[in-house]
Amino acid sequence: GFHQRALIPHHVFGADLVTVLLWDTPTTMSVIDADQLDDWSADFEDLLPVAIDNLEELPDSGWTSIYKQVYASLDADDYAGARMLRPGYLDSTGLSGELVVLHPNRCTLLVMAVDDARGIAKACERVFEEIGAPSPVSLRPLVGRPGRWRPLVVPPSHPAHEMWQRLGHLNDQMVHNSLRKPLQNLLGQDVVVAGHDIIEGPDGAYRSVTTWTEGVPSLLPRTDLISLVNEWGSITVPWDEVRQAVGPLMEPTEHASELWRVVDFPRPQELTRLRHRAGA
Repeated sequence: GFHQRALIPHHVFGADLVTVLLWDTPTTMSVIDADQLDDWSADFEDLLPVAIDNLEELPDSGWTSIYKQVYASLDADDYAGARMLRPGYLDSTGLSGELVVLHPNRCTLLVMAVDDARGIAKACERVFEEIGAPSPVSLRPLVGRPGRWRPLVVPPSHPAHEMWQRLGHLNDQMVHNSLRKPLQNLLGQDVVVAGHDIIEGPDGAYRSVTTWTEGVPSLLPRTDLISLVNEWGSITVPWDEVRQAVGPLMEPTEHASELWRVVDFPRPQELTRLRHRAGA
């Protein structure tokens, strides 16, 4: 399997974000792995407080308002997000209660109050402007307080709902694509790591889709939809419908990013039932 996270000591920060240790010098920066900790006869729990103390030595440039009480960190030294580990850092915005944070890349950190619906929408707009910037981190908004972060969920009536939904899909796609090529190189040509695409439906909602092709053993990322392709054409069916109809053909793996192994293809009668479910 491809268990990169297992090789790098970390703590879960929130959702798909983790805290790792970095070895930072004037000329290089590298993640500290388990072998390095063994060489030092140290463990992650002992060194993390030291790393946070080192963050205290970094100068702060403060915050700027990008929209009313939506604040962006002025620190552009690759440690904008890491400063969230420092006690009291987010409090310096003057915001109280539960906060929403967005950390799309290492130089960008956005903070606002959870009840600031319009502010969350403005922050999501800003994140779309940051897509493609160097050193991506996460496009998924988190809500909570330091040490207690969880994924932000907004209802359909929220002004940021459409952007929040699309950012979630784009984030999943970004994570999958970052692992797809090295995993494919590791596996060789016997198994294909399937793609993760995003489509806009007739209702305007964005959905993720992967492709399961007959005769091609594959690893499928977990998506909203599966496009089943053979020489007769293709049908696109919700993931849960496919699992219900042909579940035994889909084997879960232990990869850090959720992947499902498929070798055999659904039989013609199963495809017929799925076609009816897809409305085709």
